[in-house]
Amino acid sequence: MRGRVLENWRATGRRIALGAVWLAPLGLAVGLELTDREAPRVCATPTPEVVVVEVSGARSELEAPRVVSAPAPAVAPARDDLVTPDPLMFVLDGRVVIDPDADPEWGAARVRADQRTGWGARTVRRAVDKRRAPKDLLALSGEAVTLYGPRGAVCEAELGALSVAARFSGDLNLVYEEEARMERGVAYDQQRGADARLDRRVNEHIYDEGPWSLEAAVTRAGARECEGAIWARLSSDPEPVVFALASSEERGSPLERAELTRAWAAFEQLPEFAAIQREFIAFAREQGATLESARASWTSHVELSRSAQLWRDPSGTRAYVSVLLGEPGVPSCGDFDGTLAALLQLELSSHEPALAPVVVGRDLGARPIAVFDRDHDGVPELVTNSGLAVQRELLEREGEGDEAEYDVVTDIEVSFYGCPC
Repeated sequence: MRGRVLENWRATGRRIALGAVWLAPLGLAVGLELTDREAPRVCATPTPEVVVVEVSGARSELEAPRVVSAPAPAVAPARDDLVTPDPLMFVLDGRVVIDPDADPEWGAARVRADQRTGWGARTVRRAVDKRRAPKDLLALSGEAVTLYGPRGAVCEAELGALSVAARFSGDLNLVYEEEARMERGVAYDQQRGADARLDRRVNEHIYDEGPWSLEAAVTRAGARECEGAIWARLSSDPEPVVFALASSEERGSPLERAELTRAWAAFEQLPEFAAIQREFIAFAREQGATLESARASWTSHVELSRSAQLWRDPSGTRAYVSVLLGEPGVPSCGDFDGTLAALLQLELSSHEPALAPVVVGRDLGARPIAVFDRDHDGVPELVTNSGLAVQRELLEREGEGDEAEYDVVTDIEVSFYGCPC
């Protein structure tokens, strides 16, 4: 059963282009707060070379630290009693995505739309045709699963009825107008809405266009119990280490502000950050700004578009901070569109001075919405989300030394149709 699942889901990673990341603006230092977003492979990971930010005890908390090269902390040894977990499953619209690259021919019967949540998005689906869909994927129906949000497990459930889904994001009026033109005697008035026949044609249009995914309904769990789920695993797989997004009760504490200030100072020392600064100033100069005003605009831009999230190890000895600048995946509409995201590791200690942040991911390409370690190799995996439409990616860190970076292992994406500006 697992053979085809692994074959379908474990795609070769594609490199992530610089500047694909966005998170809502947050203040850092005083007044900084977190956004409310919400096994194992048996192998030993080589000790990589990473960037370490040294913080002198004599420096001010807000002063930028010096960046040097140093070995990363030792990775926790792999456990021989654990096996490689099955591929991660995304959760969308309350359903578990079993295969993000399904064949539309696996669907049968009439196309039906999910309950609508907004005019700009729609999900349609067909019940699965058991004669056409792969038997090993069909066999997953009835399997016990655990669903996770940004702060850990949210519910235990079973995989229920399977369906093939297609999603649309953008201006639905464009689709209705097109379908109305193609069928005689069918009129469409945006203000009055569409009749049932035109609705069916639009639903069929969305299904025909794709992309398609094989999804399972969630059973034996209340609908609200699983709200906020982002990803899922088979309950038979080893339990992962989950780095929980800091709760609202933790926000604004002196410890949190200190941790995030250290992380931001390290982020500003990255060469990629300096490159974006140069690009911004050049962009402003092209718009007619003086050098002095361009630099002032850069300072304002950073204050408005920077953000951070703190992810805590359940042991309380380690934390990760995802730091972001800009709006990844969101069209700039003529404004500056440079973006950057990084993941930094903090070793938490009651002793002074605090240990230096370690940059473990320089260019994530999107906003992390879940951080965990499924294969227990000591290096976290990330689920990210970006863009105007649905776009989720599983990132794993690959490579050694300075060449190590996060790559996309699998993803699910729905393009945006229309003009966003």
